[in-house]
Amino acid sequence: MSTDEDVLTEIVKLLGSAPDKATFRHDLMINHEWLGSVLHILSKSEDLMLAAKAKTIADGIGDKPITVRDPRTRLIVMLQQMKREFEFKVGYSIPRNYVELSDYDVTEVVNSASELKKAVVEDNELETRDREILLSEIAIFEASLGVARLSPELISRFVNGVLRGAIVLAASESIKKIAGDLTTKLFDLMGWPLSG
Repeated sequence: MSTDEDVLTEIVKLLGSAPDKATFRHDLMINHEWLGSVLHILSKSEDLMLAAKAKTIADGIGDKPITVRDPRTRLIVMLQQMKREFEFKVGYSIPRNYVELSDYDVTEVVNSASELKKAVVEDNELETRDREILLSEIAIFEASLGVARLSPELISRFVNGVLRGAIVLAASESIKKIAGDLTTKLFDLMGWPLSG
């Protein structure tokens, strides 16, 4: 059972983790999680109008009200709301903001990372130091695949710091292509739109 302190702590966390205004209306997992958590925590209020008002606001997000929008989005938000409810009941929370990977997806990503590693080892255009940095970053990324989950933070760091980073941009065309393909694959798995 959650205490008033638990609810207050969760409200503070939600206020500090609000999605970016520019992407709040986008169909992104992080937005679904946050919205589901907000609806759940507001349902804890003794002010019944507060929860009803939040539901009305949530229903109006996006081009279409959530009640007529994509059923997947509606179900994900409801599942996030239920997840928060049960996390309070059991007294612990399961880490948020990660994507579970199927065995097939893990194999695909591992193969792509291995292909990138092989290309980095064989690339004659890379400086020794740059090669070592890339191989180290790829190893860190591969180690995270051992739990078959990807977090947005890890993917952002790996994509922006490595796959789209200065070292890869200075590397051979084959490395650039493999890095681009791996970026696309990772963004697809995370449900993110691929942009420039």
